[in-house]
Amino acid sequence: RRGKSNSCGCMVGKNIIHGKSETKEYVAWADMIQRCTNHKVDSYPHYGGRGITVCEGWYSFLKFYEDMGDMPVGKNSLERVNVNGNYEKSNCTWINIIEQAKNKRNSRWLCAGGKKMVMSDWSRYFGLSHSSIWLHLKKGKSFQEIFDFYNKKKK
Repeated sequence: RRGKSNSCGCMVGKNIIHGKSETKEYVAWADMIQRCTNHKVDSYPHYGGRGITVCEGWYSFLKFYEDMGDMPVGKNSLERVNVNGNYEKSNCTWINIIEQAKNKRNSRWLCAGGKKMVMSDWSRYFGLSHSSIWLHLKKGKSFQEIFDFYNKKKK
C-alpha cells in the first residue's frame, strides 16, 4: 500500500515460500478464491453466490499447485469439468479459453449425425454464421433438418 514492498506476501524475510506469485497458475488460483468467497467481486453471484465452493485444501496455493501443476502451453484457464461442481482436483483441468467458453450454463448443445457440438462449432463445420443456424431454429426447423440440408450441400 505504501509502495515500499515488492512482495505479495509470499516472501518472509529472505525466505521465499513458493516464488510463484507472478505466475499464471497463481493468478488462476487467486481468481478462483475471489470469485467463490468475495461477495464484492462481480463474478461472485455466478460462483460463490450459487454455492460453488473451493475444496478445503485449495485455500493453500501450494496444495492447489501440487494437484494441478504447471498450466500447459496453449492452456490458459482453470476449468471445472462439471459447470455446477466445485473447485477440486477431480473436477478441474487446464483448458484453452475457446474450449472453456463451451462449458457454460447457457451453451446450446446440438446433436445430429452422431455428433454433439455447441452452435459455434456447428457454424464452423458448415461454414455458416451462427445467426443462420439460429434463424432456422427460430423458424421451427429441427436441428436434424438443418443438419441434413447443409450436410448434403457440403458433399
